[in-house]
Amino acid sequence: MATSTKNVNVPMNGQMQSAGRFLWHFVQMVLAMMIGMMIYHLLTGKALAAYPVLNFAGMELSMIPPMIALMRYHRYSWQRTFEMTAATLIGPAVFIVCVQLGLHNYVPGLSQKLLFMLGDVTMYLGMLGIMLYRRAEYSTGHDAHQHGEFGGVPPTCKSILIRFRMARHSTSQR
Repeated sequence: MATSTKNVNVPMNGQMQSAGRFLWHFVQMVLAMMIGMMIYHLLTGKALAAYPVLNFAGMELSMIPPMIALMRYHRYSWQRTFEMTAATLIGPAVFIVCVQLGLHNYVPGLSQKLLFMLGDVTMYLGMLGIMLYRRAEYSTGHDAHQHGEFGGVPPTCKSILIRFRMARHSTSQR
């Protein structure tokens, strides 16, 4: 019985590359967020230890600027960037409200620490959820992103920039 050693193109290759890009983008986002959190902890130290809700909120918010910077570096539009920011912050915001309302005082086995931990988990799940919802965008190389003349500037800003350019152009022709 003879076996063939012929090269076979596996159709999964494109899917594997796509999954790899998706995963790499997720890892990059998490790393950027961790850098923001490390900077926050270096700046605040134990200063907010007596205020756990404020400390948690500050930590969660400190993760957002590096994430935004990374998304803009990869030339995602402001709309996608704000969408990712919202998806990332909704979960922790809900759990901060639960802590502020004292939910952990009324539900057996629920602690403030557990609520904060769930807030962290929902942050990453929110980010992953929006990435899965728009997996075509997050699975392609960054060169494949469609960007307009102004590189993902919101439409209202685009119209202002276009008017400014037209006004400047008309005054320079006089």
